[in-house]
Amino acid sequence: MRNLIGAAAAVLLAWAAPAPAQTAEFGVGGTRYAVPAPEGYCSTGPAIDTYMRTQRGAAPDKVPDAVFARCGAVSLQPFDFFAVMVVRDGGMTLPEMQKQLRDTLPQAMHARSLLTDSARKEQERDLSDAFARNVTIDAGIQPVGMDEFCGYLAGIIHYQVEGAGSVDIMLTGCITAVGGHAVYVFHYSSGTDKASGVAALPGLKRLAQSIQARE
Repeated sequence: MRNLIGAAAAVLLAWAAPAPAQTAEFGVGGTRYAVPAPEGYCSTGPAIDTYMRTQRGAAPDKVPDAVFARCGAVSLQPFDFFAVMVVRDGGMTLPEMQKQLRDTLPQAMHARSLLTDSARKEQERDLSDAFARNVTIDAGIQPVGMDEFCGYLAGIIHYQVEGAGSVDIMLTGCITAVGGHAVYVFHYSSGTDKASGVAALPGLKRLAQSIQARE
């Protein structure tokens, strides 16, 4: 689970009136995915456009397939958004994913963070290049259990940007499998309240369960 969730963790990196919910659609290999937006969130907008441009510049191999921000938001700060990423390698069923999680969870529970030093350094380099200033990361991301559909992770990511201060992000995640692929579903929020993040995991699971796949 450490390698599995570590890969997921490495993927790290103004409100207006509500708009109708939207569905994000995309393809991975021969599979088409549809992800309905959570209530109050939208799959398009200026905040998402800015985030996706930043991700493509900083880490083009870790760009989410779908992002949901508060409808009408012109900025992602304060942070409150979801990201969905489907792993390109196929051949992963939900029972196989569940077995991997059960087999590796005990060891992963003892790790200080599932973001390895090498992944952290890679992210720091990518972000530093993208922002043209030094960025350092301290991430304490840990597994927090599993159920019949998700392996869960949660933790605080602290970003320090040279000359621009720092920011803390609460990350929660669900690792599952849909349509023959491993799927990572994350929620990012501002602050350091891990307990509130863990309490919101059922909503993350509902989003993961709403993902539809067809060939």
